[in-house]
Amino acid sequence: MNKPTLKEQAHGEIERIFRILLPQNGLAVREEQITLCHAMLDTLLQNKIALCDAGVGIGKTYAYLTACVLLKRFFPSPQPVVVSTSSVALQNAVIGEYVPFLSRIFLENRIIQKPYGL
Repeated sequence: MNKPTLKEQAHGEIERIFRILLPQNGLAVREEQITLCHAMLDTLLQNKIALCDAGVGIGKTYAYLTACVLLKRFFPSPQPVVVSTSSVALQNAVIGEYVPFLSRIFLENRIIQKPYGL
């Protein structure tokens, strides 16, 4: 039996995060969110650009932040990941809510070794 590639491992983590870890922490499983995260990770791995149209409430922010974290975990690079938001309110939510929430869960489950901060 072959060992999974890093890409396969990263995609497996997406499944674990969105189907197990986030629901254990109060979030619902959203298939569109999982699909979006997979697509974002693939786009980042290919160093390409993706234009994604996703409806309100599917969890876009968690999807793209998770893809970015997994990119850095499985494919470390000195290049930073830059996230641009459409509003200052979303920027503040990313910094004050989304990143700390994900960081706590990812630390507890050894997905990352140190807290993420912006």
